[in-house]
Amino acid sequence: MHSRGLLLITAAALTVGLTACGSGPSQVGSAAIIGDKVIALDDVQSDLKWVLDNVPQVQQQQKQHKLDLVSRELVSRRIQHELIAIATRRESLQIDEREVTEMINGSGGEVEAAKQNGDTPAKIREVARDILLTQALGSHYFNKLSVTFDGVVIPVRAESGSSAKDRAQALARQIADNPARARDLMRTGAGPNAQVVVDQQVTPALTERTGGAAWAGGPLFGAKAGTVIAFTPEDDNGSWLVVQVHDRKVLDPAPTNTQGKPQTLYKLGQRVLSQLADEVGLKVNPRYGVWDPLAVNVAPRVEEATGVQIPVRRTTP
Repeated sequence: MHSRGLLLITAAALTVGLTACGSGPSQVGSAAIIGDKVIALDDVQSDLKWVLDNVPQVQQQQKQHKLDLVSRELVSRRIQHELIAIATRRESLQIDEREVTEMINGSGGEVEAAKQNGDTPAKIREVARDILLTQALGSHYFNKLSVTFDGVVIPVRAESGSSAKDRAQALARQIADNPARARDLMRTGAGPNAQVVVDQQVTPALTERTGGAAWAGGPLFGAKAGTVIAFTPEDDNGSWLVVQVHDRKVLDPAPTNTQGKPQTLYKLGQRVLSQLADEVGLKVNPRYGVWDPLAVNVAPRVEEATGVQIPVRRTTP
């Protein structure tokens, strides 16, 4: 169940072709602050030096002037580590240390796993443990996290003169400003053949059975109630989804007791961490970029985030 491939989930981000670099005033001495926990700049720089000296992919990215991408990923991992530590305490999560060892050995041992994963040997056991704990967090909520929403797909239309992303994000802002008219705005904003989903209530377990693993671990389950989100599903062809989230709650007892796929559970666990980041407070040093709550990592700029999440405007009686 816990395969070598699951350990390498985090490695993929080191080879994504992002090139932009965050700019702005720095937070002195810190790469990020989560609640009262400080992630030191020196620690991130130390990690960067090791991977630069030992990981061929990172050396190649240095030649391509993409070390900013690697730095952002290292900061993202440290933020996720602090968040999973908080979630582990709150939810009393437990894993079997033998599974951690099995995962590392399946990748060739600590040094080889560190090279493959773009991290240091001293931290690779922590990385593997965090992956399993994040998966355990996803399993904890897989059957009982419930989200109720209205939503519509914004298709790719070459003749429209604007991208699906631009139309989706514009529609999300319109809905956030006029939440009472959300359904009408969805119908008109998505085009004549739009199918608006109304008051849909789903759990990750139900979504994996009916919509696929990418949806079950997708941004929908990390969004806050009372917000509008716009994002592109992982398994789609360039279309975007606009969703108004009405409610987000934990069902007790859970309506089903099914087992999710390992990668689905891992991604769902990350979505839960996104909620935790908002709760405890998170500040990212602008030299690395901005926090992307839908992707649960650091993005170069707001414009390059996975999507948008906008609180709906509250009307006064």
